[in-house]
Amino acid sequence: MREAWEQAVRIWAGLPWDAILGWQGWPPAAAVAVAAAGILWLLWRRAASRGTHYGSADVLTALERVLRGDRAGAFDVLDGATRTTDAPPEVYLAMAALLRTLGHPERSVQVHHAVMLRPDLDKALRTRAAVGLASDYLSLGRADQAEALIKELPRSLRKQDALLALQRTAAIRAGDWKEALSAGGTLARRARDGGAGVSAIYSRMAVAAIEQGDERQAVSNFKRALSGDRANVHATEGLARLYLGADKRVRARRLLERAIDEVPDAAPRLLPLLRVAMRSRARYRDYLEKLVERNVASPWVDLELAELAYADDEMDHAHEILSDLVSLYPRSIDVREAYLNLLIAVADERTIFAEMDRFMALAGEEVQRFQCGACGQRSAASFTSCPSCSAHGSVTYAP
Repeated sequence: MREAWEQAVRIWAGLPWDAILGWQGWPPAAAVAVAAAGILWLLWRRAASRGTHYGSADVLTALERVLRGDRAGAFDVLDGATRTTDAPPEVYLAMAALLRTLGHPERSVQVHHAVMLRPDLDKALRTRAAVGLASDYLSLGRADQAEALIKELPRSLRKQDALLALQRTAAIRAGDWKEALSAGGTLARRARDGGAGVSAIYSRMAVAAIEQGDERQAVSNFKRALSGDRANVHATEGLARLYLGADKRVRARRLLERAIDEVPDAAPRLLPLLRVAMRSRARYRDYLEKLVERNVASPWVDLELAELAYADDEMDHAHEILSDLVSLYPRSIDVREAYLNLLIAVADERTIFAEMDRFMALAGEEVQRFQCGACGQRSAASFTSCPSCSAHGSVTYAP
């Protein structure tokens, strides 16, 4: 039983829990279940190779809680195991990882520190504790300490993808751009991501430069970001705003037009900037109508045209546009909202209240209209940087 328990927790402690729980946007219970199934398979394989039966009730109980996604229950099992005087360090490492995923990184720090203070601790376990402690520090916003810990690890270990990713994140948050580009560049080359990874780092560098009041450096960094990934909406929006602030409207217009062609789902963020960049209202309308002919960035372009028609008191034309959109996008809260606003101006009360009921029913369902193409996170609002995984330019419209 003791040997079976140690086998399970040793595998368990070695799993990258932060990565697993955010795996491809899966719900935590599903991601943990897949990881636990892998543990069961590994135990079965080891048992088969040694001719030993690992059927301990305690081990299976702990794994069963993981399979159910019961992380708190799994922690209770580990906590119970530490009541013994000879509990192995693997148990504590697993417990620290679970504490962090349960939202208690400060307690995880204490456990990792306690493990690292053990005399004669195995080198591999000491390294594992240091990596876990670095993750704790990142969770607590102490990026400088996380980066320092990672830099103390053996160079051969830091070349592994998981450690490179951790090192890149720590360096970005600490503002160590040289280290961030070094780690991020290595990861990008291995992943062959077409430059998106390094582009995202340059975007962050540009934001940091803006915060320091260095707009010239920000422009340079945004340009570098776009040279690595032309579809980086975060960099496009940032650079366009800087151009508009410097009254370089032609540059902003060309940049935004290209971005809307390449990333149509970013149109709700970019079209308002383009409207400012184009001095002529008639020219802006002509541009929108050409996009409609090419069927680009619908329904956002159509909504812009409807808004222009409404502002020019062309109610019939606005009604025609919005009626077509309602039939094409019956579950789009943006389209329904624009249509309701128009009816309030031109329709009778009965029609208005009927549409209002439909709008409220749709809004009550909290439609998640936008989705991250990197991790699958859904959001009610458009974004240039995913609120979940921070991927830049990954938004897709998915009502």
